[in-house]
Amino acid sequence: MANGRRPRARFAPRFWIIVMVPAIALMSWRYSVRESRISEQEQVLVELNDTYYDVCMEGVAIRQQLEMVGTEAFIERTARREYSYMMPGEARFVVSNLPQEATASPQLETVAPEETASVSAQSTPNPDPLYVPEG
Repeated sequence: MANGRRPRARFAPRFWIIVMVPAIALMSWRYSVRESRISEQEQVLVELNDTYYDVCMEGVAIRQQLEMVGTEAFIERTARREYSYMMPGEARFVVSNLPQEATASPQLETVAPEETASVSAQSTPNPDPLYVPEG
């Protein structure tokens, strides 16, 4: 101590091992916790994106229905489906005496009225919608 300098402390390698191993373990544990939180948040984000897409598609469908409401095709389709109206000259075929299995769960295709051709009962249209031609 002639110089007035303090002797430098020397640490053994064992000390550094004792200090660094827990520090590295702590940092690894913190990293894994953060990684698991990020994974959970990514999963929630994916679910929210799917929900958002579904809601947007419902909105598009509702807008299309609103645009269709005032049109002639909508009025005609509603009259045919809900009120069983027919156009003059069309014939309605009613099937009766079906087996119980057929009435319980019909496996019929639905076709929009605009896509089907009208069946003309006679050459001149009949004003009576319930008229059924003979023969």
